[in-house]
Amino acid sequence: SNKKGGYLALGERSFTHMQGLFFFDEVDFAPYKTVENIVLDQKMVSIRNSFATVERVYENASEETFSMFNNTLFYSVKNYTGKIVLDLDFRSIFDYDVKGRIYSVVREDDYIIIRYDKYSDDSLSTIAKTRFLVVKGASGCEAVAEWEKKNYSYDEKRGSKSEFYTYKAIAIPVSGNLNLVFSFGKTLEEAKEITNK
Repeated sequence: SNKKGGYLALGERSFTHMQGLFFFDEVDFAPYKTVENIVLDQKMVSIRNSFATVERVYENASEETFSMFNNTLFYSVKNYTGKIVLDLDFRSIFDYDVKGRIYSVVREDDYIIIRYDKYSDDSLSTIAKTRFLVVKGASGCEAVAEWEKKNYSYDEKRGSKSEFYTYKAIAIPVSGNLNLVFSFGKTLEEAKEITNK
């Protein structure tokens, strides 16, 4: 977690919709989910929490390190060759509306810009909210663009909403080591400015 009200909770697989990467949205005055998971094509063997950082360790000696500061996530992966898939689920923590959810991804210099437009309904005539996630440091990315139905077992046992759809947006190629910075904002300028701080 960070001092701004955001947090990161990732495991081997998601069992609740409260897992993922959340930043504090000052407009909604609530945690705002952006990333459902960051997925490597390897089997995870352990998770280490060092308070300031969290590490996920994989069977082939690959390691991911996560650290949050303000509205930024610092991410690194070591000893990994393959693709990192970003699984997205943009929404305020208690917003369960599934209508009019549109993601767009563009590359600009060394930024991957993910724009999320939440429309008021499926007619896509009125945008209710726009948010941005900027990823800095990748040399490229490939579109995946697949919706995936998720059923969260823990939420189902609690009697709360347990069926959601997440969006596998992109795959980022890695050859050895990679460092990325993720930042969030209500505007593109805000997200990019945070990334560069």
